[in-house]
Amino acid sequence: MTRSDEVVGVVGPDDHELLQQAEDAADFSAHRAALAEDDGSRVLFDELRAEV
Repeated sequence: MTRSDEVVGVVGPDDHELLQQAEDAADFSAHRAALAEDDGSRVLFDELRAEV
């Protein structure tokens, strides 16, 4: 099945739990990587908007 060019499907509760755990692990990994790359600098929204 497709919807808006995305593949979708129906899964049972056990498979859903496994898929959710895999997605959570990927999210946590991406979060840790982003924290490791953070140099602490920040930009105010007004400054960013002025540049655009």
